[in-house]
Amino acid sequence: MKSAPTAQIAPATTQLERFVPFKIYRVLAKLAVIASADYAAWEISIQEARLLLLVLERPGISAGDLCAAACVEASALSHMLRHLVAKNMLHRERNPTERRSVQIYLTDSGAVIARRCQQVSAKHQGILLSGLKKKDVESLHAILDHMLQNVTPQEPGPSPWQDISRAPRASR
Repeated sequence: MKSAPTAQIAPATTQLERFVPFKIYRVLAKLAVIASADYAAWEISIQEARLLLLVLERPGISAGDLCAAACVEASALSHMLRHLVAKNMLHRERNPTERRSVQIYLTDSGAVIARRCQQVSAKHQGILLSGLKKKDVESLHAILDHMLQNVTPQEPGPSPWQDISRAPRASR
């Protein structure tokens, strides 16, 4: 039985415009300009808007789970949470069953802002997907899910990419 053909992976190239990570970065950087202006009215960053959206979807999410879902480091999350608490958008409560854990909730005003962030995020997605057919959007989701799985370590322990993540030192 013949196996299905697989996509040929192009060799590494120095042509940045054909380098997928660079292209993804450029798309997100250009979208960030639009998004930053949209979220400025509430004096929150794009990352803080994402936190509000995650808490809207998962009320009572633990700080650890929020950190993982938002793909931010704990110190950055702590700073953003302090800012959102100070703006009366979020509040934290100790988990009654696990005292070391903190649960995150939206305040009433935070819920209003989070729902507005949903609308703004939908607008941003509309900008990105404008002109694409439904089947292309579904394919894009599948491709991005696959790419995310490729960069998510499946087992605890040292990263499988540890050797390639060490950049050679520049000679002086």
